[in-house]
Amino acid sequence: MKTLLQYIVLLIGCSAAIAMAADDPKVLEWEAAAQKAYPEAAEQPVNGTASTPDTTVANADKLTHEFRIKRETNKLYEAGFVSALAVILLFIVLRFLSNKGPSATPHMVSATGLICIVFGTILLVLMADTESQLTASVGILGAVAGYLFRSMHQDSEQKPKSEPSS
Repeated sequence: MKTLLQYIVLLIGCSAAIAMAADDPKVLEWEAAAQKAYPEAAEQPVNGTASTPDTTVANADKLTHEFRIKRETNKLYEAGFVSALAVILLFIVLRFLSNKGPSATPHMVSATGLICIVFGTILLVLMADTESQLTASVGILGAVAGYLFRSMHQDSEQKPKSEPSS
């Protein structure tokens, strides 16, 4: 949980640094120098007509950029919502199990692990850009979930059964 919070804070910090870099006078100075050095790159004629500038490419680039920014913003909102939901669910489950007394301790560990695995997998699927990032991570999360379920099953089998006295 602490690590997830650190990642979210790091993501917000990087986003703020990128947003501030766009207004940086040094970046604006470099862009102006690049336009002076390569003026033909800024005003290339499309289809052989230099008299009327074609704004279609510029508009397409602008719309693509806005779409990508909106998609990343939505990813951040979704990740925050899923994280908040995980914390709320974890609080509810642990509060319920704490009322059961000290015998519920192994169940608390299993419930905490299971909630973290399920919501971790959901966050991973939300935030990953390619399928190659998902393959190994989901495999590891599946192995941890299998371990938790197996340990829960073994704990219930190892309880001594009361035998009726003859």
